[in-house]
Amino acid sequence: MLSKICSHIAASLSSRSGAVTVDFVVLTAGIITLFLLVIQPIYSGSRGLVDEINTMLVSHASTMWD
Repeated sequence: MLSKICSHIAASLSSRSGAVTVDFVVLTAGIITLFLLVIQPIYSGSRGLVDEINTMLVSHASTMWD
């Protein structure tokens, strides 16, 4: 029973039918993983920095107008 399931899985993996779809799925998963691991932390870090700069600019502008 187990060998039949394994042989069926091996046959479906070696089949050339649908290879472009499989490549597309892997490529999409890679892009999403790249975004989550690299771009998202950079975005989160820069967002905190922008908030700090904004706070400093508002405080400076309020002292200029007083």
